[in-house]
Amino acid sequence: MRGTSVFALAVVAGVTLSGGIAHATRLGAIPVGGCTVAAPPTEATVEARIAHAGEFCELLSKALAGDVYHSAVIVSPSTLWHYSGAPVSCRLRFRQTAEMTIRNSPAACRWFARHATGWRLDAAPAGS
Repeated sequence: MRGTSVFALAVVAGVTLSGGIAHATRLGAIPVGGCTVAAPPTEATVEARIAHAGEFCELLSKALAGDVYHSAVIVSPSTLWHYSGAPVSCRLRFRQTAEMTIRNSPAACRWFARHATGWRLDAAPAGS
């Protein structure tokens, strides 16, 4: 349950920090970055493209480590990557401001569907 509380904070922070991305046309707009949370034992990854990606993934990693993977995870705060051959489990979007690709972890997809207010599943992945 502790991870869910941390993730709720991450969602609020992510929404607050990414508020202007869809209309990022003026000087000083918030740039979108990328980060990855990985669970080595299962070769699962969550690749996020969101404003302030490093901070978002740090918070997200706490929730996923406790609620989904039940083990330590690795955070790559400014790099998008995944294990070779890992299938896409789902893709998620937050409005037009952020997106995530989850690989090799249907459990993480189910967790997001239950706990991540505002994140929506994209169409089912076509085995990519």
